Amino acid sequence: MIRKFIQMLEKLASRSSFAIRKYCEPYETIVDKEIDLGSVKDEDVVLNVGCGSIPFTAIWLARKTNCDVIAIDTDKTAVRNAKRVIRKLGLQENVTIMHRSGTDTSDLAFDKALCALQVQPLGKTLDALNEKASVLIVRRPFDSYATHYDVLPVNYRIKRSVPQKMKAFGSSDLVEKL
Repeated sequence: MIRKFIQMLEKLASRSSFAIRKYCEPYETIVDKEIDLGSVKDEDVVLNVGCGSIPFTAIWLARKTNCDVIAIDTDKTAVRNAKRVIRKLGLQENVTIMHRSGTDTSDLAFDKALCALQVQPLGKTLDALNEKASVLIVRRPFDSYATHYDVLPVNYRIKRSVPQKMKAFGSSDLVEKL
């Protein structure tokens, strides 16, 4: 229910430059913390799994670090909207948007990966990403929202965590497979 509402909200907001800017603003400090957590540098290629219609993670990663970002989503409409947003912001040089699942990334070249809160199936996605990524970051929900999202699989552990001040998610976690 929450996931569908957020998807609908992003699709509507992606049509307006004002709404895109307002939607991205609260995520700037979140992505700042994730950049530090993952030690993201300009020479990195970061895979952003679950970018949505307004790929705010990809936007801030590219703007803040000048790294290359491959942003993927399974929703074809979200991908079309995200491509339009990236063109509108002039970030095509650093950000590539693709229609793809996080479990289907074996042909992509990346060294770090960041999973959005709504990514599912999280376990299979992490297993696929773990084959290439030296850094895996996962956004995790507050306990009150945990039933709406996939939980971190038991075969992964949190190496480091940074608290986040968002309504639905409370932390971004650097994880590793056991």
